[in-house]
Amino acid sequence: MRLDRRTFTQGLMTVWLSPSTTIAVIDDGPDPEFDRVVALLEDWVGRRQRGPGVSVGWLVDDGALWAWRGVMSAGDSRELTLETLFAIGSLAPVFTGLLLTDAVLRKEVELADPVRLYLPPGTKVPTYRGHEITLLDLAMQTSGLPQEFPVDSTSSLLDFLSRLELPAPIGEHWARSGLNYELIGMALSNVTGMSYESLIQKRIAKPLYLRHTGTQELAAYLADRRARPHLDHDTPSPGLTAPPILGAWHSSVSELTRFLMHAATDANSPLSDAFAAMLQTTHPAPALNGEQAIGWAIDRSGADARVYCSGIAAGFASAMMFIPGAGRGVVALGNSSATIDGLALEILGS
Repeated sequence: MRLDRRTFTQGLMTVWLSPSTTIAVIDDGPDPEFDRVVALLEDWVGRRQRGPGVSVGWLVDDGALWAWRGVMSAGDSRELTLETLFAIGSLAPVFTGLLLTDAVLRKEVELADPVRLYLPPGTKVPTYRGHEITLLDLAMQTSGLPQEFPVDSTSSLLDFLSRLELPAPIGEHWARSGLNYELIGMALSNVTGMSYESLIQKRIAKPLYLRHTGTQELAAYLADRRARPHLDHDTPSPGLTAPPILGAWHSSVSELTRFLMHAATDANSPLSDAFAAMLQTTHPAPALNGEQAIGWAIDRSGADARVYCSGIAAGFASAMMFIPGAGRGVVALGNSSATIDGLALEILGS
């Protein structure tokens, strides 16, 4: 069932009553803001043809609204739904960052400690002139590690690191590397004795009622709900060309909006302290027009600071952002490699 104004009579809207409740549909009268967002989505999929489909959720005073347009793939005319699953690998740092701050609060790890201490005994991590990479360096994207793990490498990440020499000092210059949060995830898995997926499910997904968010292999009935990746509006993408180190992330706009509500509002969240801690440690990052926080980037170029995480991964695009203290936030998911940040910003009104 399509939960938007074009399905129901004029005035119906979808509202999240609380972070732990199911979706409710109530009559709240005409909503120009909803119609504005729907028009943006129709333009994205129709006139601009940025991808086969797009799904968004955004926070309102007492909950959230959702809208979506488009289809599962260029060769599959099934329309997207509220529960369509998208690959969200580009949002993985937010979840890993939340695991990290939660582990710090549990006193399982310390940000200032070398990551070497939390990896299997004998693991060699590159140093620079005697300085070791700490968990904080990884979280702040100042480790000096290369941008990504070589796709054609036959060794493990830890084997790769054992042979790596750093070209620049640790802890000084911001440079995004996909390896930083991968290594944090591996460290947390090792120190807790749980797989990364088990950590996600036990410490994030279950407490926040995220039933289909994670890296676990999709069951057959769920796999049929997953949108297909595309390079553009009409061209299918092969998706992942190599197995991700910590697993292939997936979620739906309904569950990510629930997650965003916990992160961005005063919701009664079991992880409220861990969410708050993510923004309490930062490092200057001119390339971000602001700072790097744990898991999030902070853009301070506008009138209000904007906390966000976004990117493209395996033929999908995703963005999640909010204005701290304002109760405003957006999740946007698309099944193509077209960046979706601009659309999310238009919806956010920033």
